[in-house]
Parts: sequence; structure tokens; C-alpha cells
Amino acid sequence: MMKRTMSQNVFRILALIYLLPASGLFGQQDAHYTQYMFNGLAINPAYAGSRGTIASTLYFRKQWWGMIGSPTTQSFGIHAPDKSGRYGFGLSATNDQLGYISQQWLNLSYAYRVAFDGFELSMGLQGGFLNYGINWTRAIVYEAGDPNIPLNAQNIFAPNIGTGFLLHGERFYLGFSVPHLLNSNLRRTAVTGSDIARVYRHYFFTAGYVFGLGPLVKARPACLLKYVKGGPPELDLNFSLLFADKLWAGLSYRSFDALAVLVEYNVIPQIRIGYAFDFTLTPLRQYNSGTHELFLGYEFLFEEKKVKSPRYF
Repeated sequence: MMKRTMSQNVFRILALIYLLPASGLFGQQDAHYTQYMFNGLAINPAYAGSRGTIASTLYFRKQWWGMIGSPTTQSFGIHAPDKSGRYGFGLSATNDQLGYISQQWLNLSYAYRVAFDGFELSMGLQGGFLNYGINWTRAIVYEAGDPNIPLNAQNIFAPNIGTGFLLHGERFYLGFSVPHLLNSNLRRTAVTGSDIARVYRHYFFTAGYVFGLGPLVKARPACLLKYVKGGPPELDLNFSLLFADKLWAGLSYRSFDALAVLVEYNVIPQIRIGYAFDFTLTPLRQYNSGTHELFLGYEFLFEEKKVKSPRYF
């Protein structure tokens, strides 16, 4: 009973942190991805069409396993180039849940690509909407009938526009993106008045490089730098090894948060599967048993097209 009570208290703290923007402070709003290097469309619209064929990804992430109301994320993306290979189009959908708070993002992406001297520069735009919901019936309250706690669930729709750039060659990539440019207001009305929450701009910088260590082994260092106003920059560092162009195995470190191990296996040219496990490094580690993330990628093969293999990013 004591352990459950402590978990509930931790969840209340997490929910408060998540809602800090409503009181004029700032917090991380976007979902985390440990396997970000294989989920490019989720953070950068310029990734659309970069695989040269119809490519789809499916993610599931359960953060802080065993903690009541801990974050749960599902993500789906599909993208493809046109026949000329100059334009890319994509669709991405994300469902992010923390206790009684949820966010659903749906975006359509467009990318224009220019090739030169063995490199390719892609410039992307995306547009869509956010559904921000608070299910007050699932909230843990201290007093029944509290007039500051609404009786019904609330949903707010907000438009979204994002942009990004991606420069890559056969063995490296460099990207910058702002998935949502609009600082849309998210209002929640209470008896005592109105508070305003916002969707804040998140800035993403990504980079990675692949080099050979021998005839059967390649190495890939990669990084993801995230920034949102009012919070410290967050850095993800990853180092992975590719064995026989089939199996990725690596370690990842997220500043102020976690250490992760991840593996990905190229089953056949069309199919890849991945798994990551995060070890929590903050004091929250005593309340959870880690974070699990699953990934499935599928690429459609056509007679006139070939899937680029091995998959470096």
C-alpha cells in the first residue's frame, strides 16, 4: 500500500510538471524516441521520400514501466517520393498519453529535394493539427466536488505548421527541424477563472555518420539535440555497431534522464524490427523498472525500384 501511495505522489508531480506551461512556465511537450535515427518523419518533415520507396514505421513506447499514469506513446508514419524523386510526401500520427492528459498529432508532410555532388538537400514543410485532451474523470483528487476540477473531459484542437531541413549522403546525415511553429493557446476554463497553456516550439538538431571498422562491421555515432524555451538543452548521444549489414546494436545516453541499449535487425530488405530499453538515471528510478520501446519498419518493394540497403538511417 505504501509503494502504491508513493507512486501516486510521483505521478501527481509528473502531471504538474507536464502542465507547467499552463501557469506561465515551460516544459517538454513532445514525445521522446530512443530510436530517433529510424523515426525521422516524426521529428522532421524533410525526411519525407528520402528512402526512395514507400516506407512505413510503427512505434510503441512505454516510459517508466510500473509507474501509475506514466507516459505511453504510439507513433505511425508513412512517406514516399514521387516518380521523379524530387518531391516527397508523408503522413505521421502520434498519440501521447500521460495519466489523464493526452495529445494526438496528425500531420501531412511535403519535401523538395535537390541532389548535387553525391549529396542530397531536402527542405520540408508539414501541416496538421493537435488534439489536446484532459480527462478529468481519471484525475486523482483530494476533495470530492472540488469546484476547480471540471466534471467532464476537455478537448482543444489547434492547427500546426512545421518545417525542417535534411542534408545527407550515402553514409551521413545532418538535419534541423521545428515540428510546430505556432505557439497555439490551449485554454482550460475553471470556476475561478481561465489559465492559458501553449504549444511551444521545439528545436531539433540531428546528425550521424557511418564508417567501416572491417569487412563485416560498421560503426555509427549519432546525436539528437533538443531545445524548448525555458528549459535546458537535452542531448541524446548514440553509438551503434552494424554487423554483416543485418544487426544493429548500440548504447544511447540522454542527458539528465537515461542510459539505453538498443538493437535493430534487418529481417529482409523490406522489414526491420527494433527494441530499446532505457535505464532511468534520475531519482524516479526507484519507482519504475525502466522504459521499453518497440519499432517496426516496412518498405514496399516494386519491380522498378530497389530498397537502399543496408539502412544506415
